[in-house]
Amino acid sequence: MVTASWAVQPGPRDHWSYLMGEQIGGPCDFREASGHPCPTCGMTRIWVRASRGQLLEAARFHLAGTLLFLGLTTTGVIGAIRLFQRDPKAVSIPSWWLMMAGLSWAAVHVLQWGVRLLGGLPLP
Repeated sequence: MVTASWAVQPGPRDHWSYLMGEQIGGPCDFREASGHPCPTCGMTRIWVRASRGQLLEAARFHLAGTLLFLGLTTTGVIGAIRLFQRDPKAVSIPSWWLMMAGLSWAAVHVLQWGVRLLGGLPLP
């Protein structure tokens, strides 16, 4: 996902993302159909920015998506360490910690969507 995010460029003067000069994305189908923001609005934009180290900018679009990016990137690094060391137990993470991280992420995601449904945290 990080590699794919590098193929897409953030807009120089707007908040959209571009692939080979063409804007990707557009009006959200969920919003068009329901009149409400969807739970994943802003995810493409956060991956494009977060993969370039622009974490604060990414968090403006979608905090839960930014946390997901960080979590998946961290697990990718751990997987690489395990692969290179040829040790599947290298850098072990307790399962209870992973469960709490997953539940916390889900709570942030639902909370953020709830706030957006109430009119807060609009996308730039």
